[in-house]
Amino acid sequence: MHDLRDLIDSFDRVVASAEGLVDEDLVAAAALVGRAARARRGYLGETVVVALAGGTGSGKSSIINALAGEEVTETGPLRPTTSDPLAWIPVEPEPGVIRLLEDLGVERRVGQDRVPWLVVIDLPDTDSVVVEHHATVDQLIPRVDAIVWVADPEKYQDRVLHAGYVARRAGYRDQFVFVLNQVDRLTDEETQTIVEDFTASLAAEGIEAPRIVTLAAAPDAGPPQGVDELVEAMRSLGVAKDVVTRKLVVDLDESVGRLAEAAGVSGAGSTGFDGRWQSALNEAAEVVGARFVRPSLEARAVAAGSAAGRSAVGLLPGRTAPADWSADDMIRPIGETAGVLASVVAETADLLAAGPAAALRSISDRIDDEVDAALSGMVLSTREVRAPGWLGLVAWLRRLAVLAAVVAPVWVYDAWRRNEDLLLPVIALVSALFILAAGRALGSAAGSRRARRSVEEEVRALTTAFSGEVDRRIGLPVRMELRRRAGLVGALTEYTIAREKRRVSA
Repeated sequence: MHDLRDLIDSFDRVVASAEGLVDEDLVAAAALVGRAARARRGYLGETVVVALAGGTGSGKSSIINALAGEEVTETGPLRPTTSDPLAWIPVEPEPGVIRLLEDLGVERRVGQDRVPWLVVIDLPDTDSVVVEHHATVDQLIPRVDAIVWVADPEKYQDRVLHAGYVARRAGYRDQFVFVLNQVDRLTDEETQTIVEDFTASLAAEGIEAPRIVTLAAAPDAGPPQGVDELVEAMRSLGVAKDVVTRKLVVDLDESVGRLAEAAGVSGAGSTGFDGRWQSALNEAAEVVGARFVRPSLEARAVAAGSAAGRSAVGLLPGRTAPADWSADDMIRPIGETAGVLASVVAETADLLAAGPAAALRSISDRIDDEVDAALSGMVLSTREVRAPGWLGLVAWLRRLAVLAAVVAPVWVYDAWRRNEDLLLPVIALVSALFILAAGRALGSAAGSRRARRSVEEEVRALTTAFSGEVDRRIGLPVRMELRRRAGLVGALTEYTIAREKRRVSA
């Protein structure tokens, strides 16, 4: 049973991984299944534990008496006769059998040496009017190795038996034997007709090719009929070890399926969040840069840069100029930015089931506030814009041009007075004036370009900081939620691998 232990260990990891992702009641129910499976392994032995289940008057007590060859439990016309479960057990039962009966609360026990590998528990009637009987049946049926469903010719189509018990437990069909009792009241043709109708009804409920034994446990005349066939049918269920293993695996599989469905991971692959989230972050940062940062920085920065450039080429030593921008002047596109991010979180939530989806939608509801907080944290303080250093050369050229502009008029006047050629002094004067004007314009343009580059650097830095802050506030909680889901997916994968190993070794 080493592989079964591994399967139960894998199941426990699934349950642990599901905590916080699905309803806590469902997790608690799954944990009970795991504990019951782990405890039930201790009962494994060579004894098959069978429960007789059926409606009022179907003859369950008579079947035990027929198996025993004597009356060991009361039968009679007053229904329900069986108030508490009764176990027909070997006179030398395995220790695991006793532990099982004690755990099941079956106190009435009758020893037998006719079928030493078999324990039969006579359950209260499935259609009993006593409420406590329903609770007893519901408690015992999932915990025994196999179930013999007993019906009679009048009530074999009883909806309480079919819809209330058999159909709900179709997953245990390998552990089912069906008995049509009291066939001594029928002709062979009538028996065959009822068996065919019974078979069709069970097939419609997911019980393909059901084992149906015809029986007359307490005929009006003669010995019981069909008892040997019933014993052989119960033997065909296999030794207790195989029966229990199959049943435990069914219980575990069904519980794992419920957890996976509730967590939204049944047949689901990756949500693709990381790729879509990064694209959304980039888009949001672009919106913030274009609508929030750059308009707030560029106009003042360019003006300050132009002033710094003009100052740098002036006749006095160059100086820096303040850009003087602040967060108070910003455009804040919170709605547009938050909408881009919220759509990704919402799309991811749509791929998940109620548990993790609710957590992601809770995050989505806070996105406006989180974006606002991230934008508020972006510090745009008063800055200084420095002109390029090479404008110092332009400044010296302008100083020389000033000197030339002073000297050139005197040269022009002197040449005119002497009636000499004016071309050269006029060129010198015009050049000096051009250098003065062009140098100032060049300084202004260079300072503006430097300011724009500074703005681009600031935009990149601030939008990167914004992306990081938004990712911390929104992306990280989403990834943590998805990581928990991924942990459950991993645990489910481990369970599936353990399940396949068990199937191969079975």
